[in-house]
Amino acid sequence: MKKYLPYILSVIIIVMLVLVFIQQKKLGPALDMEKRKEYVNSLLNKGLYRKAAEVYESLTEIPGLSVRQRANLSYLTGDIYMENLRDYENALAAYLKVRVLAPNSGLMDEVNQKSVECLERLGRSLDAQLEMEQYTTPGKKKGKAPRGAVIVAKIGEREITMDELQRKIGELPVYYQEMFEDEEKQLEFLQQYIAGELFYEKAKRKGYDRDKDIISQAFEAKKAAMMQKLIKEEVQDKISITNKEIELYYESHRDDYVENKDGAERQKSLEEAGNNVRTTLTKEKQEELMKDFMMKSFISGNVKIYDDLFVKD
Repeated sequence: MKKYLPYILSVIIIVMLVLVFIQQKKLGPALDMEKRKEYVNSLLNKGLYRKAAEVYESLTEIPGLSVRQRANLSYLTGDIYMENLRDYENALAAYLKVRVLAPNSGLMDEVNQKSVECLERLGRSLDAQLEMEQYTTPGKKKGKAPRGAVIVAKIGEREITMDELQRKIGELPVYYQEMFEDEEKQLEFLQQYIAGELFYEKAKRKGYDRDKDIISQAFEAKKAAMMQKLIKEEVQDKISITNKEIELYYESHRDDYVENKDGAERQKSLEEAGNNVRTTLTKEKQEELMKDFMMKSFISGNVKIYDDLFVKD
């Protein structure tokens, strides 16, 4: 027996090493997954939503994940694109991936509902209607909130969560958000939001989403929003006012900053007039940049205006 003992010990050691190797191989993806999830949470906390979505997408490629795990990650990716970035194309693509990976999972009600909303936001009302007809079946519970979410209201079977309410308030301009900081005002906003959702659903039932006038108005609103964003990038974001410019403008326009009080004139100091000077300079620069942008656009667009038709003899 002693003769075979070294051999037996060697076999035991080899078997143990193999088991350790297999266990490490199993744990590897799990450890890697947890680290990356921790990284995603850090990105979300810092508001780096697009990067967080990209990391979630990369997680789906980790070897050893189950189909359900990949589907859950794609669902989370879609939520980031939809709720945080309002990138409805990438959100829709992520939700479609969930549908392909796990068509029978418990996520499908939410995936179908959010896919319809993405199509509507992309201006594809007909596709949204077909999508809704295809995946809405009698007896299914629609609009169920994720497990553990705080439900603040219900519209029929649709549940509205605190996260949804806060997200909608967060989409308002900053000066409006401040109006809804206390709980009483948030309740007021919630009531207004629910009323709006009910009005919207009734309007859809009446077929207003296919009304020619509304489609035309929606197109004009979209066109105006696109132009507003272009002008912001090409004109407003390029305006920069330095302290030296404010000082020079003030010195050359001192007469514009004289106040009359009790019949006596008083010259405002640069410190007092500074904000007004900055506002005036910003307006002048904006007009100048806007005029330059228009002229460049006319040239690149090969524009010809027949102004003689507007001049009377």
